[in-house]
Amino acid sequence: MSALEVARLFGFEETFSRAILTLLAMPDRERAYMNLRSCWPPFVREFMDAYASSEERERFRPLPRDVSIYLEVLSWGRGLDRKAWQILFYRAGGLSFRVIGEEYGVTREAVRQRYADAIDQVRLAAYAEATVAGASAA
Repeated sequence: MSALEVARLFGFEETFSRAILTLLAMPDRERAYMNLRSCWPPFVREFMDAYASSEERERFRPLPRDVSIYLEVLSWGRGLDRKAWQILFYRAGGLSFRVIGEEYGVTREAVRQRYADAIDQVRLAAYAEATVAGASAA
């Protein structure tokens, strides 16, 4: 199943968000030597961390389908500017439009509109790429 078919099936917004999360979840082998870790699972070091009432968020685990298409899906965002990418990253991480708006000093409606425009640009780029690929194959 191609990336465009997956995006049509699950929606461009969901597919692009999963591609961003997959990018963040993929191991970086070049920076691995800089991390000081052991092979033991993480453990709680403080009493309040062990018995606090807040739940820890579950880490995103990409599906094999996500890993196979994430680079192609991210390539659809080549025409986006820096702010649009930041908004897409924040939304993929689960932040609300209000929180992102407070970060940039604008209203949540302005952030929502900018986010919708970025998703539309991603959708247009995906269809344009598929059209060019289809035309060159014929």
